[in-house]
Amino acid sequence: MSLRALAHSRIVLALFFAVTVAIPVLALRHLPRVSPLPVALGLLPWVVGKYLLCPLRWHVLTPATPTARLGRRWHLRAYAESELLGLITPGHVGADVWRVRRLTHAGLGRGDALMSVGADRL
Repeated sequence: MSLRALAHSRIVLALFFAVTVAIPVLALRHLPRVSPLPVALGLLPWVVGKYLLCPLRWHVLTPATPTARLGRRWHLRAYAESELLGLITPGHVGADVWRVRRLTHAGLGRGDALMSVGADRL
């Protein structure tokens, strides 16, 4: 199986999602007197803002490509991928580099891709 097929696999996506949910759930068990309901209610607006509203803002800031129409789902997926890479790179710079790479491979010019990601960063 190629790396591209592995990256687009629904099973791999579900596995990564399950691991990211399981780690905090397992860690909460070991904290003294912590109720998970207020934690979940407090994290809900942050998760919606970070993983739904930020990619949609980036979608609005990205100009249309001449070869392909990049939809909301494309931006949501690319943003989620970039967040994972940003977590393992210093200064979260991997996220921006990945988003520029995804835009340029989708047919957008390098300058437009840099402006899109830069404007979203500001």
